[in-house]
Amino acid sequence: MKRHILLLGSEQGLELILTLLLKQANFRVSRCRKAETVLAGNASGSPLFGDVDLLIIDMAGTEGEVNRLLRELKAARAVPPIILITPYGNEDLAETGVGSDTAIVLHTPFESAELMACIARATGENGITLNP
Repeated sequence: MKRHILLLGSEQGLELILTLLLKQANFRVSRCRKAETVLAGNASGSPLFGDVDLLIIDMAGTEGEVNRLLRELKAARAVPPIILITPYGNEDLAETGVGSDTAIVLHTPFESAELMACIARATGENGITLNP
């Protein structure tokens, strides 16, 4: 069974690149533009959030709502592993509302190998590679 990754709030270009890379690495990918949608799904026990193995959040442009989401998920203790994508120089955004022990921070720009290493670290799986 394919691992399920939920992408949240990615700008269209980054979302396309992430989706292609993740599908190439044999992940099932869902996309969501608003943190509110994830919060609503989490509150209702929606299957969208229930079967998510990893949450990848693009912090750019969504800091306020993402920080609220992170605080609520942390309080609910129903959090899949999280990777926060943030531009260099914005480390404080990734630390607001979430401790460094809760999420892995990935800075843009990044290489595909860095993304795969973060996913492996977050999920505890070794040897995640891109399929040719």
